[in-house]
Amino acid sequence: MIIRAKESHKEQITELWNNAFGDKKENVRKYLDTLLEYFLVYEEDGMVNGMLSVLPVTLNDKKGGYIYAVVTRPENRGQGICKKLMENVKSDKSYDFLVLVPQNKSLFDFYEKMDFTAVAQLKKEGISSFDKAEYSIRIITAKDYETKRNEYYKNQNFIKWDEKMLEFAESMYCGKFCEILKDEIAVGIAFLYEENKTVFIKELLLENHREVACRIGSARKAEKVIFAYECKDAEPTFMVYPRSFSNTKFGIFLD
Repeated sequence: MIIRAKESHKEQITELWNNAFGDKKENVRKYLDTLLEYFLVYEEDGMVNGMLSVLPVTLNDKKGGYIYAVVTRPENRGQGICKKLMENVKSDKSYDFLVLVPQNKSLFDFYEKMDFTAVAQLKKEGISSFDKAEYSIRIITAKDYETKRNEYYKNQNFIKWDEKMLEFAESMYCGKFCEILKDEIAVGIAFLYEENKTVFIKELLLENHREVACRIGSARKAEKVIFAYECKDAEPTFMVYPRSFSNTKFGIFLD
C-alpha cells in the first residue's frame, strides 16, 4: 500500500536511505524533519519496503515534482515496488511535470521504460591543481541566491527552487551559496559544499567555469574541486516526464 510517510516511518526510512546511498544518518534525519510531508512509502505489514520523495519545483505557471531518494528494500527488489511508486506519482494530477537524476547510468534505461526522457544538461569535471585566477568569492544567503538565480535564467524555461528548498539544500550538504566577483563586479553564482578536502560545486552559473573552479579551490584550500556546469554536449544528467519539458534548464541537482 502506498501512503504518505508518517513520523513512525522515520527510522525505517533513515535505515533504507543510509544503506542505499551512504549519507550520514544525521543528514537524513535533518531531511525528514524538514520535508517528511513530501515522502511516499510502500508499506506492507508495518514494513517500509520502498520509498521516494517528491520535492516541489515550478516552471513559469507549471507545478512540478523533483523525485529524490528512490529506494526499494534489497530483499523486495524485482517485485515492481519502485514502478508502482513512480506510477502513483505520474498519476498525480497536481504535477504538470516530473524530473529526477538517476543515481547511475544503468538506471536511465529503467526510467525510460516508464516514459521518462533523458536530458543532456550538466557536465562534471574534476581538477586538482589551481592556477591563479582573478576572481573573488562572496558568501550570500539562500534568498539572495534565489533572486540572482532567477535573474540569470530569465527569459528561459528553467526550474525554480524557492527559498525554503534552497535553505534545505544548504543545510543538507552544509553548503554555501556564493557570488563570484571579478574586479568587484558580480559575474555569476555557485552552490558548493566541502568534504574530505574536496570542494563539490553543485551549480556554477557563469562563463569561464574552469577558471572560477580553480579560484574556488584555491580560496577554500582544497586538494580537489569537482564541478558541474551546463554544456550542450554533456552526457545525460536529468530525466524528465513528459517529453515536452525536455528543453527546460534544470541547473542545481541533488544526488
